[in-house]
Amino acid sequence: MPFMTGFEVTLDGIEGCRITRCGYTGEDGFELAMPAANATSIASKLLSNPKVRATGLGARDSLRLEAGLCLYGNDLNSGTNPIEATLGWTIGKPGSRRRMERGFLGADHILTAEGKFKKMTRKRVGIKGMKAPAREL
Repeated sequence: MPFMTGFEVTLDGIEGCRITRCGYTGEDGFELAMPAANATSIASKLLSNPKVRATGLGARDSLRLEAGLCLYGNDLNSGTNPIEATLGWTIGKPGSRRRMERGFLGADHILTAEGKFKKMTRKRVGIKGMKAPAREL
């Protein structure tokens, strides 16, 4: 399955499921989505395989933090623009069609007339620590 692809599947007889290969955590892996009513049965089936181990949000967060990936509500919110979040790479390079056409929400707020990023007063940065960060409750 190529990276950044996904498709609808029937998992263990359950329709309406989706498998994607997006690597949200920065790892080469797969994500499963299913109707909420069937999540327990699919999880139980997966965990019945001795090669499958459950992990929690701490594992997800440590992996995504190591990869420099953001989580909305923690690292980003409606008051953080892509430049402040150091996500300018998602908008394309100077002179790119996306920057020149300015056809996305917030373009006027973050781009100069020449398509360069405006100067911002704050910036998301990574902090290297010795232990995994605690999650908010």
